[in-house]
Amino acid sequence: YASPLFSIAIDVITLYSFMVFRLSCDYWGYVMSYESKLLFVELSRHVSETPRISLKNLSSKMNVSRRTIEKTIKLVAGKTFREFQGELFMARVQFLLTSQATLSIKTLSFDNGYKSARSFSRSVKRMSGLCPHELRSRLAQIEQPTGRSV
Repeated sequence: YASPLFSIAIDVITLYSFMVFRLSCDYWGYVMSYESKLLFVELSRHVSETPRISLKNLSSKMNVSRRTIEKTIKLVAGKTFREFQGELFMARVQFLLTSQATLSIKTLSFDNGYKSARSFSRSVKRMSGLCPHELRSRLAQIEQPTGRSV
């Protein structure tokens, strides 16, 4: 179960990845186009690949000002950078918890850039209200039909 924002981001990324038109990039691969929807696609990709990236590091990596990033996310998604990052993080966690049910929480935490399972668990609990084990159980219940007829 993915959040609507994550689904929209994936749809947009998929659409643009099959199109010939791409963001204008210079020799080093820096984003040069500030078309908000296209920039949002690249922002989504970077944040999805590196969930814990800071706004400062993202700005440096893309060679786009922090202000431009914040304005683009607010314009396209109606969220702050932190809210946007949190939603993409939770969508990624939910996907990994359901698609790789045997993956340990410790491994999942390291794969998401955390140095300890404890800090990862705190982040998940802060964003979802559930610890990772509880979230995994809840998602498994949603995924599997109960067998009851209505």
